Amino acid sequence: MSEVKSEPEPAHSRQLLLAKYVYQSGITLLDPALPMSCGLAISMSQDAVELLIAAVASYVDAPIKENMSFAGYWDVVPIGKRNPDKRELPFRANMLTLNKARVNFKHHGTLPAIGEAERFSAHTEQFLRDTTRLFFDRDFDDISMVDLVRNEKVRGKLKEAEAQLAVAEFGNCINSCAVAEKWVSSSFEYLIHRVDSGPVNIGSALAGGHQGQQVDIAIRRLLECISQIRAFTIANLAGRRLSDFAVFVRIAPTVQESFGGSVTFVRTGAHKLGPLSKEDAVFCLRYVTDFAIQAQDRI
Repeated sequence: MSEVKSEPEPAHSRQLLLAKYVYQSGITLLDPALPMSCGLAISMSQDAVELLIAAVASYVDAPIKENMSFAGYWDVVPIGKRNPDKRELPFRANMLTLNKARVNFKHHGTLPAIGEAERFSAHTEQFLRDTTRLFFDRDFDDISMVDLVRNEKVRGKLKEAEAQLAVAEFGNCINSCAVAEKWVSSSFEYLIHRVDSGPVNIGSALAGGHQGQQVDIAIRRLLECISQIRAFTIANLAGRRLSDFAVFVRIAPTVQESFGGSVTFVRTGAHKLGPLSKEDAVFCLRYVTDFAIQAQDRI
């Protein structure tokens, strides 16, 4: 095995992690209803590519010149001192086209179409995947975004979810994600207090009989509605999309945690019916990881 294929140093590992985070953040920006989002997504794709290219150039000890052009990296990486096999960065033409689109947006205000932005995102992902494998002998999917979560308790639970996903325990993975999401949401309690949705018997105590039961049911539904509004408000404060939030709520169970620390998972008619899939688990893991990362920067 050549020197360039050895395990990357911690500094390079972090650059790979940041490149993936920037790329995925750009993907979440894409919205056909918001033309500006296409330009922002392209800019973030370019930033992700540059992060990875810089990591590669440093890792192979390429002769980087001051103020070197973006295209120049394709020339110097093959002659790096730690690149005995003369490996080259892939997809030069596609990445230079991406760079040109980014310049047109940033300096000339030219907005790309949604189809063009999606195509650039696909090219960027392929570049990131192939380059990570070629120079660092790592699978792009194995770069864990969870490492960016600073809260040890939340990070540990998400690592547990990753391990469960790896062995196809999709239900357990989603449950772990639900617990982590609850812990992240609790960070906002000083802004939006939690509503106690425990046993309700006010109506029965005051009126009794059928009328009292109906009052209790109405109060219970009101508390559930308030809890849902609170959950959405917290997700919105942390920069989560309403559409993603709705999908997560549909898939993940409600978590009830006792004072002793035991956890109960409750599924209602609002949750997804049928078997939980790998796609469900992957979505929940990414959603809660992004939620945790964005939340920690807002509180």
